Amino acid sequence: MVKRYFKTLIAFLIILSSFSLSAQNFIFSKYKTLEGYNGIVRHFSYSPKGNFVAITVGDNTIELYDNSFKKIWNYQGNSQNQAGEVAFSPDEKYLIFSNYQSKKDIAILRISDKKIVQLFNAQPYMVTRITLSSDGNYLAVGGADKEINIFKWNLEKFEPLQKITFDDPDFQYIYSIKFSPDNNYLAACGIADNIYIYKKEKDVFSVAQAIPYKYWVYCLAFHPKESSFVIGTTDSTLIFNNSNGKSAKPNFTRKYKYGNTGGQNWDFAFSKDGKNLIAAKQYSVKIWNWNGGNLMDQSDLEMHKEDVLSVCLSPDNFYLLSSSVDKTAIVYKSSDAPDVAVNNQTPNKGVILVEDKKDNTPINSNLEGKNYLLAIGINKYKYWPQLNNATGDAKDVKALLLSKYQFESNNVSELYDEEATYKSILDKLMQMKTKIGPNDNLLIYFSGHGFYNKDIDEGFWIPVEAQKNQETEFLPNSTLLKYLKAINAKHIFLVADACFSGALFSQGSRGYIDNVEKFKSRWGLTSGRLEVVSDGQTGKNSPFASYFIKFLTENTKTQFSVSELIQYVKIAVSNNSDQTPIGSPLKNVGDEGGEFIFYLKK
Repeated sequence: MVKRYFKTLIAFLIILSSFSLSAQNFIFSKYKTLEGYNGIVRHFSYSPKGNFVAITVGDNTIELYDNSFKKIWNYQGNSQNQAGEVAFSPDEKYLIFSNYQSKKDIAILRISDKKIVQLFNAQPYMVTRITLSSDGNYLAVGGADKEINIFKWNLEKFEPLQKITFDDPDFQYIYSIKFSPDNNYLAACGIADNIYIYKKEKDVFSVAQAIPYKYWVYCLAFHPKESSFVIGTTDSTLIFNNSNGKSAKPNFTRKYKYGNTGGQNWDFAFSKDGKNLIAAKQYSVKIWNWNGGNLMDQSDLEMHKEDVLSVCLSPDNFYLLSSSVDKTAIVYKSSDAPDVAVNNQTPNKGVILVEDKKDNTPINSNLEGKNYLLAIGINKYKYWPQLNNATGDAKDVKALLLSKYQFESNNVSELYDEEATYKSILDKLMQMKTKIGPNDNLLIYFSGHGFYNKDIDEGFWIPVEAQKNQETEFLPNSTLLKYLKAINAKHIFLVADACFSGALFSQGSRGYIDNVEKFKSRWGLTSGRLEVVSDGQTGKNSPFASYFIKFLTENTKTQFSVSELIQYVKIAVSNNSDQTPIGSPLKNVGDEGGEFIFYLKK
């Protein structure tokens, strides 16, 4: 028994020491910072052999460096195109990037002579994501109009190969597309009801599996050695394994879920050997030991002041890159990395390469703005059917926001029943325009009747005094949106529990700037699409309001983004009623890609 015990103990110590060595190999400290950019640093990426680094910035700046961070090429495009994405060919001869001259463009730069050898429109509306297969043969381009276009490499150019379209009615746009390491699969995810897996057969990608998953998926990465992939959601990391191995039909099933893993995931990167998983998260870069998919914490690099948008490891694992909304890019150095000379020239006008001597602690991005609320509820219509719960719903939402969240009574305006006339609603909006400053936020909650005129494609709120069949007495959505556009708030969140309220949203899709509190936002959440919605039983909340209130009541997080609330309400209401809520940014009213953040009272 003693001999057996000591053999087991020695074996355990060997395993423990090997794990400790692995963890030591992934100890990083901040090494260099690139700062002074005019926009968010969207993408920061090493080339496959580690000889180049590319950066894209929110003002549509694209920069190429050698491995000593000496800038060797840059491009400044139309700042309205936002930041693109980059990919290197496996032989490092070409840099592929999006948003060259327009939001639809893909450009191919030949690195040796810095010439654009190909330029083409890759999407009819906007490129949201690009990914290149590891052999360089296939380029997949995701768009904001429910499609992926695949191109095949042929004699120094990409040629169109295939278009993939989505029938998913809730599909809005693509957050991530990735090829598997063997290039046999292509995975796509985003704002949709499924994660889609496509299998390649003789240059044709066909749907092999649709994995039902209603929550928004922000990032995806395949494991370099195992038949599995990982996805990131609002607050969870999920791992899927292919139980059929390399058989003809994949069967990816969820194996692990890690809830509350330190905030929202924006990007993933695996180490080349697959032993470590790196995540871009809120304010930090998180490092896990993979351990067969059973993630084990190693460290959190809390160096950025805003959300981290991308992470990338050098091929030798000696350097880790991260980029952020805080307009900086950071280079971290492994404790195992050899000393190398790093070029300290200024990479760009106003951009400074800084050698770091101290740590930067993360800060909360809330800018001391005030939260304003406009609550409107109408039960007692003069000419329309009386409602049961509209006024009570609006009052319940107001009371909850005042008691639990950072809203104050002196910043609340209310219009109930006979008060909610056409004129009074617009007067309140004009008062908001004069009160609200550029760091303030506004939440509008409307509960009442709605109307939709399909002949002119216009939706309306019905004020209390409006007569039926008198559209000039209805409040048009187009007028409402004009007033919202005139309000110089940081964030506006419009919630409408009314029939046909989905007409507030245009058919266009939002761009792909990641959701951050720093940037202006104009979001809407409606109780249905173009349908009649339920007012609920007398004395109770409507189905929509009940789940809206349930989320706010049961939340225990100190802060959460509006997209979390929207996604919960959409799923809960659609699963428990005959109506389907819509929630997304409002178009053409000043949305810049941010989000309203709810904070608990201190």
